[in-house]
Amino acid sequence: MGDKRGPCRAIMDAGDGLEIGMQVSDPWVIVEVEGELDLHTVPLLKSRLRLAELLAEPPPRVAIDLSRLRFCDSSGLNLLVRTWKRLRSDGGGLLLFQPTSQLRHRLAWTGLDRVLGVRSGPLPPPLPSA
Repeated sequence: MGDKRGPCRAIMDAGDGLEIGMQVSDPWVIVEVEGELDLHTVPLLKSRLRLAELLAEPPPRVAIDLSRLRFCDSSGLNLLVRTWKRLRSDGGGLLLFQPTSQLRHRLAWTGLDRVLGVRSGPLPPPLPSA
């Protein structure tokens, strides 16, 4: 059986234009991103996504709440694709949810909306405890 962890939340402030929060809501680890994702802030999000993978029960499922992301450049998109590939190779998955209209447009323009899991609404409810 899985770990019986309850929801936990930790807010981590990059102090460089990006704030990241994280919570476990089985089967997902939810990463909340606020601010700007660019060449300077990608390393911070990359490290937090790695942490999310470690917190997730196998197979790792990571959901990124993008509702408060104001900007994402190509380095940010690249990080999302690399994370998706890594999680998928481990049998897990990545879900991008509530992207801003600007990011939805960019994902559609690049065709990434057809490859990455993108959901406009909120995440499905957590799985019931056994």
